[in-house]
Amino acid sequence: MARNPAVARLIDSASCADTDNRGTHRPFRSVPAVWRGTASQRVYSALWLFLALAGLLVSTAGAVAIQLDYSYDTEGFFANQAAKDTLEFAVQAFEPFTDQLLAIQPGGSNHWTAFFTAPGSGESVQEADLQVPGNTLVVFVGGRDLEGGQVGLGGPGGWSASGNFAATVRDRGQGETRGTAAMDFGPWGGALAFDTIAPNGTARAWHFDVNTEPSFGQADLLSVAMHELGHMFGFGISDSYGNQIVDGPDLNDSYFIGQTVKDLALTDPKVPGVAVDEIHFQNTVFHDHWVSGTTSPPYLNPPPAAMGPTLALGSRVPLTPLDYAALKDTGWEVPGALLGLPGDLDGDRDVDGEDFLGWQHRIGMTSGVSLVLGDANGDGNVDHYDGWIVRNNLGAKALVASRAAQVPVPEPTTAGLCLTLGCLFNCLKLQRMLKLGEILVPR
Repeated sequence: MARNPAVARLIDSASCADTDNRGTHRPFRSVPAVWRGTASQRVYSALWLFLALAGLLVSTAGAVAIQLDYSYDTEGFFANQAAKDTLEFAVQAFEPFTDQLLAIQPGGSNHWTAFFTAPGSGESVQEADLQVPGNTLVVFVGGRDLEGGQVGLGGPGGWSASGNFAATVRDRGQGETRGTAAMDFGPWGGALAFDTIAPNGTARAWHFDVNTEPSFGQADLLSVAMHELGHMFGFGISDSYGNQIVDGPDLNDSYFIGQTVKDLALTDPKVPGVAVDEIHFQNTVFHDHWVSGTTSPPYLNPPPAAMGPTLALGSRVPLTPLDYAALKDTGWEVPGALLGLPGDLDGDRDVDGEDFLGWQHRIGMTSGVSLVLGDANGDGNVDHYDGWIVRNNLGAKALVASRAAQVPVPEPTTAGLCLTLGCLFNCLKLQRMLKLGEILVPR
Protein backbone atom coordinates (compact mmCIF):
# COMPACT_ATOMS: atom_id res chain seq x y z
CA MET A 1 0.00 0.00 0.00
CA ALA A 2 1.52 3.33 -0.97
CA ARG A 3 0.61 6.97 -1.26
CA ASN A 4 2.56 9.62 -3.13
CA PRO A 5 3.68 12.81 -1.42
CA ALA A 6 1.62 15.94 -2.00
CA VAL A 7 2.94 19.46 -2.06
CA ALA A 8 1.57 22.96 -2.33
CA ARG A 9 3.41 26.12 -3.17
CA LEU A 10 3.40 29.74 -2.10
CA ILE A 11 4.21 32.22 -4.84
CA ASP A 12 6.14 35.46 -4.46
CA SER A 13 3.51 37.85 -5.81
CA ALA A 14 6.07 40.48 -6.71
CA SER A 15 7.65 38.21 -9.32
CA CYS A 16 4.57 36.50 -10.78
CA ALA A 17 2.52 38.81 -12.96
CA ASP A 18 -0.56 36.59 -13.15
CA THR A 19 -1.16 36.56 -9.39
CA ASP A 20 -2.96 39.08 -7.24
CA ASN A 21 -0.41 41.26 -5.43
CA ARG A 22 -1.77 41.78 -1.94
CA GLY A 23 0.31 44.74 -0.93
CA THR A 24 -1.74 45.64 2.14
CA HIS A 25 -1.07 43.93 5.44
CA ARG A 26 -1.68 44.41 9.12
CA PRO A 27 1.14 46.61 10.47
CA PHE A 28 3.32 45.27 13.24
CA ARG A 29 2.66 46.99 16.52
CA SER A 30 5.13 47.21 19.35
CA VAL A 31 4.97 48.20 22.99
CA PRO A 32 7.60 48.92 25.62
CA ALA A 33 9.31 45.85 27.05
CA VAL A 34 7.85 46.57 30.48
CA TRP A 35 4.46 48.08 31.17
CA ARG A 36 3.53 48.09 34.83
CA GLY A 37 0.14 49.83 34.70
CA THR A 38 -1.65 51.94 37.28
CA ALA A 39 -2.99 50.77 40.62
CA SER A 40 -6.45 50.40 39.11
CA GLN A 41 -5.01 48.28 36.30
CA ARG A 42 -3.30 46.03 38.83
CA VAL A 43 -6.69 45.60 40.58
CA TYR A 44 -8.17 44.70 37.21
CA SER A 45 -5.42 42.13 36.75
CA ALA A 46 -6.34 40.60 40.11
CA LEU A 47 -9.96 40.35 38.99
CA TRP A 48 -8.77 38.48 35.92
CA LEU A 49 -7.17 35.95 38.24
CA PHE A 50 -10.44 35.52 40.15
CA LEU A 51 -12.43 34.97 36.97
CA ALA A 52 -9.96 32.36 35.77
CA LEU A 53 -10.08 30.52 39.09
CA ALA A 54 -13.88 30.64 38.92
CA GLY A 55 -13.61 28.55 35.74
CA LEU A 56 -14.90 31.14 33.27
CA LEU A 57 -12.22 30.27 30.72
CA VAL A 58 -10.42 27.00 30.26
CA SER A 59 -7.60 25.69 28.12
CA THR A 60 -5.89 22.36 27.64
CA ALA A 61 -2.21 21.57 27.41
CA GLY A 62 -0.78 21.17 23.92
CA ALA A 63 0.10 17.71 22.69
CA VAL A 64 1.50 17.95 19.14
CA ALA A 65 5.25 18.38 18.70
CA ILE A 66 7.09 19.14 15.45
CA GLN A 67 10.51 17.53 15.14
CA LEU A 68 12.59 19.47 12.61
CA ASP A 69 15.25 17.57 10.65
CA TYR A 70 17.92 19.60 8.85
CA SER A 71 19.86 16.65 7.42
CA TYR A 72 18.68 17.34 3.83
CA ASP A 73 19.56 21.04 3.96
CA THR A 74 22.47 20.48 1.62
CA GLU A 75 22.71 24.14 0.52
CA GLY A 76 23.00 25.33 4.12
CA PHE A 77 19.93 27.58 4.16
CA PHE A 78 19.54 26.92 7.88
CA ALA A 79 23.23 27.30 8.65
CA ASN A 80 22.14 30.82 9.49
CA GLN A 81 21.08 30.56 13.13
CA ALA A 82 18.55 33.37 12.70
CA ALA A 83 16.78 31.33 10.01
CA LYS A 84 16.68 28.29 12.25
CA ASP A 85 15.39 30.34 15.19
CA THR A 86 12.59 31.78 13.04
CA LEU A 87 11.50 28.36 11.79
CA GLU A 88 11.53 26.95 15.31
CA PHE A 89 9.39 29.90 16.39
CA ALA A 90 6.94 29.29 13.54
CA VAL A 91 6.25 25.67 14.53
CA GLN A 92 4.79 26.94 17.81
CA ALA A 93 1.76 28.06 15.80
CA PHE A 94 0.74 24.38 15.52
CA GLU A 95 1.96 22.82 18.75
CA PRO A 96 -1.14 23.81 20.80
CA PHE A 97 -3.16 21.21 18.84
CA THR A 98 -4.23 18.49 21.27
CA ASP A 99 -4.53 15.50 18.92
CA GLN A 100 -3.22 12.18 20.19
CA LEU A 101 -1.12 10.74 17.34
CA LEU A 102 0.05 7.13 17.53
CA ALA A 103 3.79 6.54 17.40
CA ILE A 104 5.21 4.88 14.30
CA GLN A 105 7.64 2.36 15.79
CA PRO A 106 8.94 -0.17 13.26
CA GLY A 107 10.32 -3.45 14.47
CA GLY A 108 9.79 -7.19 14.17
CA SER A 109 7.40 -7.68 11.26
CA ASN A 110 6.38 -4.01 11.18
CA HIS A 111 8.28 -2.05 8.55
CA TRP A 112 7.52 1.02 6.49
CA THR A 113 9.15 3.57 4.20
CA ALA A 114 8.67 7.35 4.17
CA PHE A 115 8.77 9.10 0.77
CA PHE A 116 9.34 12.83 0.31
CA THR A 117 11.14 15.37 -1.85
CA ALA A 118 14.51 16.30 -0.40
CA PRO A 119 14.21 20.00 0.44
CA GLY A 120 17.83 20.75 -0.44
CA SER A 121 18.01 19.00 -3.83
CA GLY A 122 14.46 18.42 -5.07
CA GLU A 123 15.16 14.71 -5.52
CA SER A 124 12.74 12.01 -4.41
CA VAL A 125 14.16 10.22 -1.39
CA GLN A 126 13.16 7.42 0.96
CA GLU A 127 13.71 6.83 4.66
CA ALA A 128 13.26 3.19 5.65
CA ASP A 129 11.75 2.53 9.08
CA LEU A 130 11.76 6.16 10.15
CA GLN A 131 11.03 6.41 13.88
CA VAL A 132 8.19 8.84 14.60
CA PRO A 133 7.39 9.38 18.30
CA GLY A 134 3.82 9.63 19.52
CA ASN A 135 2.10 13.04 19.17
CA THR A 136 4.96 14.12 16.89
CA LEU A 137 5.41 15.04 13.23
CA VAL A 138 8.84 14.78 11.64
CA VAL A 139 9.51 17.58 9.16
CA PHE A 140 12.52 17.63 6.83
CA VAL A 141 13.50 21.20 5.94
CA GLY A 142 16.01 22.97 3.73
CA GLY A 143 16.53 25.49 0.97
CA ARG A 144 17.03 25.30 -2.79
CA ASP A 145 16.27 27.24 -5.97
CA LEU A 146 12.51 26.85 -6.51
CA GLU A 147 10.94 27.44 -9.89
CA GLY A 148 8.27 29.88 -11.03
CA GLY A 149 8.62 32.61 -8.43
CA GLN A 150 7.87 30.23 -5.56
CA VAL A 151 9.18 31.20 -2.15
CA GLY A 152 8.10 28.04 -0.39
CA LEU A 153 6.99 24.50 -1.15
CA GLY A 154 5.62 22.03 1.36
CA GLY A 155 3.26 19.23 2.19
CA PRO A 156 2.85 15.88 3.93
CA GLY A 157 5.06 12.97 2.96
CA GLY A 158 4.12 9.72 1.27
CA TRP A 159 4.58 6.23 2.62
CA SER A 160 4.44 2.51 2.00
CA ALA A 161 3.75 -0.19 4.55
CA SER A 162 2.16 -3.61 4.75
CA GLY A 163 -0.20 -5.54 6.97
CA ASN A 164 -1.82 -4.12 10.06
CA PHE A 165 1.05 -1.67 10.49
CA ALA A 166 -0.19 0.24 7.43
CA ALA A 167 -3.18 1.58 9.37
CA THR A 168 -0.89 3.07 12.02
CA VAL A 169 1.24 4.79 9.39
CA ARG A 170 -1.79 5.97 7.40
CA ASP A 171 -4.10 7.23 10.13
CA ARG A 172 -2.04 7.42 13.35
CA GLY A 173 -5.18 6.64 15.35
CA GLN A 174 -7.23 9.49 13.88
CA GLY A 175 -10.02 7.35 12.43
CA GLU A 176 -10.92 7.61 8.76
CA THR A 177 -8.41 9.84 6.96
CA ARG A 178 -8.76 8.68 3.34
CA GLY A 179 -11.46 8.88 0.70
CA THR A 180 -14.91 10.43 0.67
CA ALA A 181 -15.58 9.42 4.29
CA ALA A 182 -12.44 11.12 5.66
CA MET A 183 -13.06 13.42 8.61
CA ASP A 184 -9.53 13.70 10.03
CA PHE A 185 -5.87 13.71 9.10
CA GLY A 186 -2.84 12.09 10.70
CA PRO A 187 0.39 12.38 8.66
CA TRP A 188 3.78 11.17 9.81
CA GLY A 189 5.20 14.56 8.80
CA GLY A 190 6.58 15.86 5.54
CA ALA A 191 9.04 18.25 3.94
CA LEU A 192 9.38 22.01 3.47
CA ALA A 193 11.65 23.82 1.01
CA PHE A 194 12.46 27.53 0.92
CA ASP A 195 13.67 29.42 -2.13
CA THR A 196 17.30 30.54 -2.37
CA ILE A 197 17.41 32.27 -5.78
CA ALA A 198 15.05 35.04 -6.91
CA PRO A 199 13.67 34.99 -10.49
CA ASN A 200 16.26 37.58 -11.56
CA GLY A 201 19.08 35.20 -10.63
CA THR A 202 20.22 36.96 -7.46
CA ALA A 203 20.12 35.49 -3.97
CA ARG A 204 16.61 35.54 -2.51
CA ALA A 205 16.33 38.25 0.15
CA TRP A 206 14.87 36.76 3.33
CA HIS A 207 13.78 38.33 6.60
CA PHE A 208 14.54 36.21 9.67
CA ASP A 209 13.50 38.38 12.64
CA VAL A 210 10.14 37.51 14.23
CA ASN A 211 9.97 40.82 16.12
CA THR A 212 10.29 43.18 13.15
CA GLU A 213 8.52 43.56 9.82
CA PRO A 214 10.33 42.58 6.60
CA SER A 215 11.72 45.35 4.46
CA PHE A 216 10.71 46.08 0.88
CA GLY A 217 11.64 43.17 -1.39
CA GLN A 218 12.20 40.67 1.43
CA ALA A 219 10.34 37.38 1.84
CA ASP A 220 9.26 36.86 5.43
CA LEU A 221 10.40 33.43 6.60
CA LEU A 222 7.93 33.39 9.49
CA SER A 223 4.97 33.90 7.12
CA VAL A 224 6.20 31.39 4.54
CA ALA A 225 6.98 28.74 7.17
CA MET A 226 3.54 29.02 8.77
CA HIS A 227 1.90 28.81 5.34
CA GLU A 228 3.81 25.71 4.24
CA LEU A 229 3.31 24.02 7.60
CA GLY A 230 -0.40 24.67 7.12
CA HIS A 231 -0.24 22.59 3.94
CA MET A 232 1.68 19.85 5.74
CA PHE A 233 -1.17 19.77 8.28
CA GLY A 234 -3.54 19.10 5.40
CA PHE A 235 -4.85 22.48 4.24
CA GLY A 236 -5.63 22.13 0.54
CA ILE A 237 -4.19 18.60 0.44
CA SER A 238 -5.91 16.15 2.80
CA ASP A 239 -9.08 14.27 1.90
CA SER A 240 -10.79 15.60 5.01
CA TYR A 241 -10.21 19.10 3.65
CA GLY A 242 -11.31 18.21 0.12
CA ASN A 243 -14.53 16.63 1.36
CA GLN A 244 -15.65 20.06 2.55
CA ILE A 245 -15.33 21.78 -0.83
CA VAL A 246 -18.54 22.35 -2.79
CA ASP A 247 -19.36 24.14 -6.01
CA GLY A 248 -21.21 27.44 -5.77
CA PRO A 249 -24.01 28.80 -7.95
CA ASP A 250 -21.37 29.78 -10.50
CA LEU A 251 -19.55 26.68 -11.75
CA ASN A 252 -16.28 28.59 -11.56
CA ASP A 253 -16.73 29.21 -7.82
CA SER A 254 -15.92 26.75 -5.06
CA TYR A 255 -16.42 27.10 -1.32
CA PHE A 256 -15.15 25.57 1.91
CA ILE A 257 -18.18 24.64 4.02
CA GLY A 258 -16.59 23.39 7.26
CA GLN A 259 -18.76 24.30 10.23
CA THR A 260 -16.00 26.02 12.22
CA VAL A 261 -15.20 28.26 9.26
CA LYS A 262 -18.87 29.09 8.80
CA ASP A 263 -19.30 29.85 12.51
CA LEU A 264 -16.29 32.15 12.44
CA ALA A 265 -17.23 33.92 9.23
CA LEU A 266 -20.96 34.15 10.13
CA THR A 267 -21.58 33.57 6.44
CA ASP A 268 -24.68 34.71 4.62
CA PRO A 269 -27.09 31.72 4.50
CA LYS A 270 -27.31 32.18 0.74
CA VAL A 271 -23.53 31.70 0.38
CA PRO A 272 -22.29 28.09 0.87
CA GLY A 273 -19.10 29.00 2.74
CA VAL A 274 -15.76 30.74 2.25
CA ALA A 275 -14.40 30.85 -1.30
CA VAL A 276 -11.34 28.83 -2.26
CA ASP A 277 -9.30 29.12 -5.43
CA GLU A 278 -9.92 26.75 -8.32
CA ILE A 279 -6.92 25.67 -10.38
CA HIS A 280 -7.28 23.29 -13.31
CA PHE A 281 -4.22 21.21 -14.15
CA GLN A 282 -4.11 18.09 -16.33
CA ASN A 283 -7.87 17.48 -16.01
CA THR A 284 -7.66 17.81 -12.23
CA VAL A 285 -9.13 20.61 -10.12
CA PHE A 286 -7.17 21.81 -7.09
CA HIS A 287 -8.57 23.94 -4.26
CA ASP A 288 -5.39 24.28 -2.23
CA HIS A 289 -5.70 27.94 -1.10
CA TRP A 290 -8.25 30.55 -0.15
CA VAL A 291 -9.19 32.67 -3.13
CA SER A 292 -6.89 35.68 -3.55
CA GLY A 293 -7.83 38.58 -1.34
CA THR A 294 -9.55 36.51 1.38
CA THR A 295 -9.40 38.17 4.80
CA SER A 296 -10.01 36.74 8.24
CA PRO A 297 -12.81 37.38 10.71
CA PRO A 298 -13.44 38.41 13.45
CA TYR A 299 -11.31 41.56 13.00
CA LEU A 300 -13.00 44.93 12.52
CA ASN A 301 -10.25 45.65 9.96
CA PRO A 302 -9.55 42.11 8.79
CA PRO A 303 -6.03 41.11 7.75
CA PRO A 304 -5.31 38.76 4.84
CA ALA A 305 -5.59 35.07 5.61
CA ALA A 306 -2.27 33.23 5.64
CA MET A 307 -3.38 30.37 3.39
CA GLY A 308 -3.90 32.50 0.28
CA PRO A 309 -1.93 31.69 -2.90
CA THR A 310 0.48 34.65 -2.89
CA LEU A 311 2.64 36.64 -0.51
CA ALA A 312 3.55 40.24 -1.21
CA LEU A 313 7.25 40.80 -0.61
CA GLY A 314 7.87 43.05 2.36
CA SER A 315 4.74 41.86 4.19
CA ARG A 316 4.04 39.62 7.19
CA VAL A 317 0.99 37.37 7.07
CA PRO A 318 0.85 34.97 10.06
CA LEU A 319 -1.86 32.38 10.58
CA THR A 320 -5.28 33.90 11.28
CA PRO A 321 -8.43 32.58 12.97
CA LEU A 322 -9.84 31.68 9.54
CA ASP A 323 -6.82 29.50 8.77
CA TYR A 324 -7.08 27.79 12.14
CA ALA A 325 -10.83 27.26 11.65
CA ALA A 326 -10.16 25.37 8.41
CA LEU A 327 -7.55 23.22 10.13
CA LYS A 328 -10.07 22.41 12.85
CA ASP A 329 -12.59 21.42 10.20
CA THR A 330 -9.89 19.27 8.62
CA GLY A 331 -9.79 17.29 11.87
CA TRP A 332 -7.18 18.92 14.11
CA GLU A 333 -7.99 19.67 17.75
CA VAL A 334 -7.51 23.43 17.69
CA PRO A 335 -7.88 25.35 21.00
CA GLY A 336 -10.64 27.95 21.14
CA ALA A 337 -8.04 30.62 21.94
CA LEU A 338 -6.88 30.43 18.31
CA LEU A 339 -10.37 30.86 16.87
CA GLY A 340 -11.22 34.28 18.29
CA LEU A 341 -9.52 37.68 18.12
CA PRO A 342 -5.83 36.81 18.69
CA GLY A 343 -4.39 38.36 21.84
CA ASP A 344 -7.75 39.38 23.32
CA LEU A 345 -7.03 37.82 26.69
CA ASP A 346 -9.79 39.54 28.65
CA GLY A 347 -12.51 38.91 26.08
CA ASP A 348 -13.53 42.56 25.63
CA ARG A 349 -13.21 42.33 21.81
CA ASP A 350 -10.07 44.42 21.51
CA VAL A 351 -6.34 43.93 22.11
CA ASP A 352 -4.84 46.65 24.28
CA GLY A 353 -2.51 47.37 27.16
CA GLU A 354 -4.70 45.46 29.58
CA ASP A 355 -4.12 42.29 27.55
CA PHE A 356 -0.38 42.95 27.44
CA LEU A 357 -0.34 43.46 31.21
CA GLY A 358 -2.25 40.21 31.71
CA TRP A 359 0.39 38.33 29.74
CA GLN A 360 3.37 40.12 31.26
CA HIS A 361 2.38 39.43 34.86
CA ARG A 362 2.04 35.69 34.26
CA ILE A 363 4.87 34.83 31.90
CA GLY A 364 6.47 31.56 32.96
CA MET A 365 3.28 29.94 34.30
CA THR A 366 2.99 26.31 33.19
CA SER A 367 -0.02 24.99 35.09
CA GLY A 368 -3.56 26.11 35.79
CA VAL A 369 -3.42 28.69 33.01
CA SER A 370 -6.09 29.83 30.57
CA LEU A 371 -6.68 32.50 27.98
CA VAL A 372 -7.60 35.00 30.66
CA LEU A 373 -4.34 34.20 32.46
CA GLY A 374 -2.13 35.03 29.49
CA ASP A 375 -2.19 31.78 27.48
CA ALA A 376 -2.97 33.39 24.12
CA ASN A 377 -2.54 30.22 22.03
CA GLY A 378 -4.09 27.66 24.36
CA ASP A 379 -1.03 25.44 24.78
CA GLY A 380 -1.17 25.41 28.59
CA ASN A 381 1.83 27.70 29.06
CA VAL A 382 2.35 31.45 29.29
CA ASP A 383 5.49 32.17 27.30
CA HIS A 384 7.07 34.55 24.80
CA TYR A 385 4.98 33.20 21.94
CA ASP A 386 1.85 34.36 23.77
CA GLY A 387 3.42 37.80 24.17
CA TRP A 388 4.22 37.87 20.47
CA ILE A 389 0.55 37.20 19.67
CA VAL A 390 -0.57 40.06 21.90
CA ARG A 391 2.04 42.50 20.56
CA ASN A 392 1.35 41.52 16.95
CA ASN A 393 -2.34 42.37 17.41
CA LEU A 394 -2.21 45.46 19.62
CA GLY A 395 -4.89 47.88 18.50
CA ALA A 396 -7.00 45.20 16.79
CA LYS A 397 -10.73 45.08 17.46
CA ALA A 398 -13.32 42.40 16.82
CA LEU A 399 -16.28 43.17 14.58
CA VAL A 400 -18.45 40.48 16.22
CA ALA A 401 -17.96 37.74 18.75
CA SER A 402 -17.05 34.46 17.06
CA ARG A 403 -19.20 31.39 17.65
CA ALA A 404 -16.21 29.28 16.66
CA ALA A 405 -14.18 30.39 19.69
CA GLN A 406 -16.86 29.80 22.31
CA VAL A 407 -16.21 27.15 24.96
CA PRO A 408 -18.60 25.59 27.50
CA VAL A 409 -18.68 27.42 30.83
CA PRO A 410 -18.81 25.27 33.99
CA GLU A 411 -21.96 25.76 36.08
CA PRO A 412 -20.99 27.72 39.21
CA THR A 413 -22.67 27.35 42.58
CA THR A 414 -25.26 29.97 43.63
CA ALA A 415 -22.82 31.74 45.93
CA GLY A 416 -20.07 31.56 43.36
CA LEU A 417 -22.41 32.89 40.68
CA CYS A 418 -23.37 35.91 42.81
CA LEU A 419 -19.73 36.65 43.58
CA THR A 420 -18.79 36.23 39.91
CA LEU A 421 -21.55 38.59 38.75
CA GLY A 422 -20.41 41.16 41.30
CA CYS A 423 -16.86 40.84 40.02
CA LEU A 424 -18.02 41.26 36.44
CA PHE A 425 -19.92 44.41 37.40
CA ASN A 426 -16.81 45.85 39.03
CA CYS A 427 -14.71 44.84 36.03
CA LEU A 428 -17.03 46.77 33.73
CA LYS A 429 -16.65 49.85 35.93
CA LEU A 430 -12.87 49.42 35.92
CA GLN A 431 -12.84 49.08 32.14
CA ARG A 432 -14.41 52.52 31.87
CA MET A 433 -11.91 53.90 34.36
CA LEU A 434 -8.96 52.35 32.55
CA LYS A 435 -9.57 53.90 29.14
CA LEU A 436 -7.34 56.85 29.97
CA GLY A 437 -4.58 54.43 30.92
CA GLU A 438 -4.50 52.50 27.67
CA ILE A 439 -1.29 52.27 25.72
CA LEU A 440 -1.60 54.32 22.58
CA VAL A 441 0.12 52.56 19.71
CA PRO A 442 0.83 54.35 16.42
CA ARG A 443 -0.73 52.71 13.37
